[in-house]
Amino acid sequence: DMGLIAQFADIVGVMYAGKLVEIGPVRQMIETPRHPYTKLLVESLPGIEVKQALTGIPGLPPPLVDLPPGCSFNPRCPFAFERCRTETPLLQDVAPGQQAACHLYPEHQVLPPLPAMAQSHNGEARP
Repeated sequence: DMGLIAQFADIVGVMYAGKLVEIGPVRQMIETPRHPYTKLLVESLPGIEVKQALTGIPGLPPPLVDLPPGCSFNPRCPFAFERCRTETPLLQDVAPGQQAACHLYPEHQVLPPLPAMAQSHNGEARP
């Protein structure tokens, strides 16, 4: 629960399928998440001011005993491209004090807004 964590922590690590996918200052990660999973987690937080339907992350997490090749998040990731399906990303610096394990970096500075996520990072329409 990112909202709760923000009240008690300065630095947070986000894990997916047993692996650290992003780490950094909690406020920075809520305002500018760099890993697609973190972005979808933040976008799923309920707002206090406006009542709205809660959103979820499409798909299911993989079984830990049968992880997909490459990035474990790639089957659910709206940004996934071929490299994501074959090569496991390593944590890398993406902003001061913030690291993410994502092949979109260093090419991109930030993730596109969610509505634009139906395309891959190179602009090709996803199937």
